Amino acid sequence: MSTSLPNGEVDQIPANDADGSSFDASGEGVTIVIHQDRWGSETTWEIYDALEIAPVASGGPYTDLAAAGTQQITEQACLPVTFGNCFTLRVYDSFGDGMCCLYGEGRWEVRSTTGSLLLRDNFQGSGTLTGSAIYDGDQSPALGANPAYFGHEFCLPQGPSNIESNECGVYNNTLSSKVYTTAAAGSGPYMFEFSNPDQAYRRRITVPIRYVKLSQLQTSPLVAGVHYFVRARRDGANDGFLNDNWGSGCEMALDVSVVQGCAQLIDDTDLPTHSCGVTKSFGNSDKVWATPILGATQYRFRFQGSIDPDGDSGPLTPIAGARVITQSSYVRVLNWATYTLLDGETYNVQVEVFVNGVWSGYCGATCQVTIDNPPAFGGRDVEVVSTSDVQLYPNPVHDGNVNLVLNGLSGAENIVTVDIYDVFGKRVFARTIGTEGATQVSTVLELSTGMASGVYMVDVTMGDRKSVQRLTIQ
Repeated sequence: MSTSLPNGEVDQIPANDADGSSFDASGEGVTIVIHQDRWGSETTWEIYDALEIAPVASGGPYTDLAAAGTQQITEQACLPVTFGNCFTLRVYDSFGDGMCCLYGEGRWEVRSTTGSLLLRDNFQGSGTLTGSAIYDGDQSPALGANPAYFGHEFCLPQGPSNIESNECGVYNNTLSSKVYTTAAAGSGPYMFEFSNPDQAYRRRITVPIRYVKLSQLQTSPLVAGVHYFVRARRDGANDGFLNDNWGSGCEMALDVSVVQGCAQLIDDTDLPTHSCGVTKSFGNSDKVWATPILGATQYRFRFQGSIDPDGDSGPLTPIAGARVITQSSYVRVLNWATYTLLDGETYNVQVEVFVNGVWSGYCGATCQVTIDNPPAFGGRDVEVVSTSDVQLYPNPVHDGNVNLVLNGLSGAENIVTVDIYDVFGKRVFARTIGTEGATQVSTVLELSTGMASGVYMVDVTMGDRKSVQRLTIQ
């Protein structure tokens, strides 16, 4: 920058006639596409870099529509690459019902500046039923459902291995179907990723060739009827995938009608084996029955813990972790030694079967089973106290120290027991507290620093009274 003949006169101080400045214009461009539902004012999004300190880009809230429907909003962002070229997107709905499908077919997309589809999801929320699953609509991916999947990760520029176009929008795949990606230069294997953000499901598989057969997903298999976003990348230098970016992807699904052997708990109130929506005891001889499948040699029962996030007896939200039991019989006795089911808890139960060497996936309906054990304490009923009687804070907890306050003690409870269980039903913390006849007790629970992030159940027993609360560790 320079000046010459200011005001038409010779500059009397020519030494300051020129100056310069530099700035960094580097960055990676990305396009965020929001197909909002009617309530755009509830939708926001943020993108973080590798430091995860503050958003490097954000958008929303948007304008509400006059009636149920959708409106497309496209926003461009230039993302700084100071701390690398990989980023994490999170999408929020302040009301908690997501963007689909009660008030319009809303969804979000991440696209490259040339229009390639990098990520997409419908963001289904609480109260929306798909395949009998109930989704958490506060955040995409579902908050707390899978601690390892806390954001939508993407790196720029996009990689060279893109899902082939004829695989996209195919929702009648069978277990023998193959998903192909375009060939990419290099000598290493390919990695495929299938994701369902509404349940924080993410399944990655590495194969030596440029396609994956859906029956290869033996652990954490795909569920028929659920739409998954699939993308791929190749280990170009055969030195690991950390320096290889994902290519463009799209949505696909398994077809329920063509997947052999979809099983579930028997749902027929006219039968003595009725097992869907029932209340059973654990640790005795109570059983649940799955639908028998011709040719099935194994049955896999999955018990997924759930919570009522609003305390209003409305839709239950699944929490991380599950108890999975594999056996040859379609009858499951609710009695085992490790990761036991908890009294008073409701579990989402799914069943898959092994037929002709292939697991069917959890393609049948999800059923709820509530555990209600016979009264303990010598036959005396146990009173469930209110949340105001037992207070836990901070919640979520970050440093392992939790304050426990017990109110309204009668003075007759000399001992209070505190047990903390993980989502598998395993007790991970136990403590006995002497109250010495006090009517109020305040103490600090010092949790192990080795406890993983996630949701835990805190069981506080005070004589004939009991409190069960949720505690989140971050």
